[in-house]
Amino acid sequence: MPPRRRSPATLPGYHAGRAPRNKGQLYPADPPTVEEIIAVMRQTPDDRHGARLRALIVVLWRGGLRVQEALALGERDLDPRRGSLLVRSGKGGHRREIGMDAWGWEQLSPWLGARVELPVGPLFCIIDGPTRGRSWSSAGVRVEFRRLAAQAGVRRRFGHLIACAAKARKDGVLHAQDPTRADEFRREAVQMLRAGRTPRELAESLGVSEQTLRNWRRQAQVDRHERDDGLTSDERDELRRLRRENVRLKQERDLLKTSRGLLRSGDRDPVTVYRMISAEKASTPVSVACALLGVSRSGYYEWATRAPSDRALSDAWLVEKIKEILSVAGRWPHPRSRVARRRLAEWSDHGRP
Repeated sequence: MPPRRRSPATLPGYHAGRAPRNKGQLYPADPPTVEEIIAVMRQTPDDRHGARLRALIVVLWRGGLRVQEALALGERDLDPRRGSLLVRSGKGGHRREIGMDAWGWEQLSPWLGARVELPVGPLFCIIDGPTRGRSWSSAGVRVEFRRLAAQAGVRRRFGHLIACAAKARKDGVLHAQDPTRADEFRREAVQMLRAGRTPRELAESLGVSEQTLRNWRRQAQVDRHERDDGLTSDERDELRRLRRENVRLKQERDLLKTSRGLLRSGDRDPVTVYRMISAEKASTPVSVACALLGVSRSGYYEWATRAPSDRALSDAWLVEKIKEILSVAGRWPHPRSRVARRRLAEWSDHGRP
């Protein structure tokens, strides 16, 4: 029987010079809502398979892990006492430790109890058959997720949904790192509060504190002029802008006091300006000083990182020699120091070492 002919697409170089079919297509982030994730979790059965699926969804969502990172977890990588998960090899091979809230550990505990009865191995393993206890494949995970999503009526690509679930969790906990998504996240949380949800319920599902949710609701009421005991968001933004401008004006004023005429028109040595900026950078940012003194930041950083010239090295050598002579001879009028002065003058005039 002749061997089966291989498809040309499997041969090396077949795709060389061919643009992928999805080139130029954009897939905007579309994280799921809390209700959709809970609806999917409710479709899991009440057995070991369901406990494993719920535990995996919770680790992806509340811990912010990727699918491969979650499947690579071992039983020893969990620390319930500290509430932490250890990712030994994450993106780029980096090792990191992440935290998970009490609700996540509560959902994870049924699977931890069932996992003890299986052979030692990865945390999320195969349950039945001769390969029980071995690693669960990511393809099998996505098949189960798509089945649960169809049962829950969630019309999404559920493999992408779980990847977005981790992002949604990060947006909730680390909302201050992304101002654009932070505003959207706050608005959705306030809308849920206005719809009748309590701060305690949302705090457990969104991963933020109850007081933070109350503060967001109070600020939204002030913005809608439903209460007048605080500043609106626009007023707070304007106040922050004026404070930043006031700090910048103070820095410029202090720099002008120590500029020693460097702002006057005429020929200026850029190196002198750079030295002053370097001396004052502890109190005045480099960007502010460069803009005020009329030099470029790139020029300053090029000067700051440049290796010292032969002349500068020679000057430094002379300074050390002068310090050495003064430490031995004492004051300059001393006869020994006069000899030293003549020697230094000869070095300076007739070539330095």
